[in-house]
Amino acid sequence: MGRVVAFLLSLVCGIIVPLSTLPAEAWVRGEIDGVSWFSAGVTYVAGIGLVSSSKPGLIFMLIAAAVLAFVHGVDMKGVVDLAQANQGKPLPHLNAVLAQFMIGIASLMYAVERVGRHLVDNRPFPE
Repeated sequence: MGRVVAFLLSLVCGIIVPLSTLPAEAWVRGEIDGVSWFSAGVTYVAGIGLVSSSKPGLIFMLIAAAVLAFVHGVDMKGVVDLAQANQGKPLPHLNAVLAQFMIGIASLMYAVERVGRHLVDNRPFPE
């Protein structure tokens, strides 16, 4: 398998497939809920850390996933408290910027690492 094919296949399997629930939700619902961003973010960021060959990358991504989980819990408590206080009014949305940012960082880290593995070192995918 060629270097470019291995690289592209790794991007499909490591970025597109795991995050495919987000564009699917946008297509079906017309938007992506904050809960979905955080749920995808926690699992995706932790997963990218686990497949990283870099020990600092692993540690950073696991800490980032824990932060996302904590922020999600705090934000959800605020949403529930507001919903109980304002019964009958629309629920506020979670601010998903942190989850979006961390998903972007994890995807970038994964892609850069895969450049080294497949395009530079000519390692196959899957290894």
